[in-house]
Amino acid sequence: MNNVCLITTVHAALDTRIFFREAKSLQEAGYRVTLIVQYPEKSDIVDGIVINGLPEIKNRFQRFFLGWLAYWKAVDLGSDIYHIHDPELIPVGVFLRLLTRKPVIYDVHEHYPDAIQDRTWIPSWLRNTLSTIFDFLEKYFAGFFSAIISADEVISERFIGRGILVETIYNFPERKYFANPNDQLSLPEKHPIQLIYVGAITPQRGLWVMLDMMEIILDDFQIDVGLWLVGKIGTELEMRDIEDRLSDHLKLKSRVDFVGWIPFGNVPTFLRKADIGLVPLQPISKFYKNIPTKQFEYMAAGLPIIGSDLPPIRKFLEASQAGIVATPSNPRSFADKVKCLSENPDYATSLGRRGIQAFREIYNWETEETKLLSLYQELLN
Repeated sequence: MNNVCLITTVHAALDTRIFFREAKSLQEAGYRVTLIVQYPEKSDIVDGIVINGLPEIKNRFQRFFLGWLAYWKAVDLGSDIYHIHDPELIPVGVFLRLLTRKPVIYDVHEHYPDAIQDRTWIPSWLRNTLSTIFDFLEKYFAGFFSAIISADEVISERFIGRGILVETIYNFPERKYFANPNDQLSLPEKHPIQLIYVGAITPQRGLWVMLDMMEIILDDFQIDVGLWLVGKIGTELEMRDIEDRLSDHLKLKSRVDFVGWIPFGNVPTFLRKADIGLVPLQPISKFYKNIPTKQFEYMAAGLPIIGSDLPPIRKFLEASQAGIVATPSNPRSFADKVKCLSENPDYATSLGRRGIQAFREIYNWETEETKLLSLYQELLN
């Protein structure tokens, strides 16, 4: 049995892509999987996967030291393959490759040079310079790795032609999680037209657009609609801004439920009880390239989708004919699309049915899992 070590100092232990998809797929395929990750316990076993805990930290500066602690833990394991998941771990991955001579995979979750441009904690005058430097360094050090895994084709294109294996493994949801939803789960009040958004709740991901959209629907269109926001709110400051906003509009407050974070396995239950899925990402650099996983989760649940008219969203909605697009920063455009679907239920149902079909046939993790396992086998051989 081959030993596999997945390492992250940024993501949660039960991260959807790292734990529930990649780690579990490898474990079920017969690999002995260890995940080195921030965790409250020094060690644990979850679903057969060994968790080797790192101290939990509270600021970005400490990640540098945490990475090297992860390095020594990884060396002690003596794994057959190492699989890193954060750009901060590139030096760690290079050292693992050079000193252990074992295969090392760099899993690139985002187009990081673009992501740097959108990091508000980096001074605006410094972002272009850091983005350019990181772009050069990431592509240069990619040559030290045995393989690159990316979450979409745009990211993969940055590394093709550098003499290493490059595999695009989309972050599609698993069929099994949508086959048996938890019908005993208690849900918030459901309205005749129930909208849902799943994911991080921030302005960049459409928080204010959704609240403005709801005001238009309630005040101008007089449609009996509700909105479930399922996920973590970005910052405490944004939470206070939300509370101020809702206190000024009592009807809005009674129709918007901030559900908070829920275990991944409970997401399908919420989706199956909703009527329309929202993907209101805003036109910032990273969202012109990154593919939002939530749109495939909506497909899996048979929800018609209203998404921002951005390339990664439009591409899949047009291919599957599972949804319609709205102008990203225009709340009225989103409100008009909600009105359209609410007044044309047969059309909405047809979008949902095509989404389910596309998910079952193409956009599911089981199709991507085969690529992951084939890559691992190729590296071991």
